Amino acid sequence: YATARDPHAALAAVDRAGIASEDAVREGSPPWPWLFTFDPVKVAAYAGATQVRLGRGRHAQDALAHVVQVRPAATKQKALVLADLGAAYAQQCAIDEACAQLRLALGIAADKDSERARRRVLDVRRSLDSWRNTEPVRALDRQLLTAWL
Repeated sequence: YATARDPHAALAAVDRAGIASEDAVREGSPPWPWLFTFDPVKVAAYAGATQVRLGRGRHAQDALAHVVQVRPAATKQKALVLADLGAAYAQQCAIDEACAQLRLALGIAADKDSERARRRVLDVRRSLDSWRNTEPVRALDRQLLTAWL
């Protein structure tokens, strides 16, 4: 819904996911050990990504910063969350912070060999082209070059 630019439907879907995740937490562990519970923190990550896609960087920043704080482990999913957080900062023209988050995401993506996270960082980097001559963006570009070699 967010990609289709339907904010009402997108935010309603996130709300429904939040309610469902609370029910899942009350029910306990998933029946199969290879499944992960769709918990409120995961919903917050999706809510932040939804807000980014809707162009609401400030709202996204709050949700995504919460996820980063609650789930500090360097995972592929965290790399995606950091990339979304970088996008949220970029939407607010906070380029230093955007690049800092993107560089963290790229470091995890390289360490975990996550093509998806690397591509997400690259997608967000494209939105920073107006600032391509600034040091934070040039540093990100150098790190991107290294990540693709």
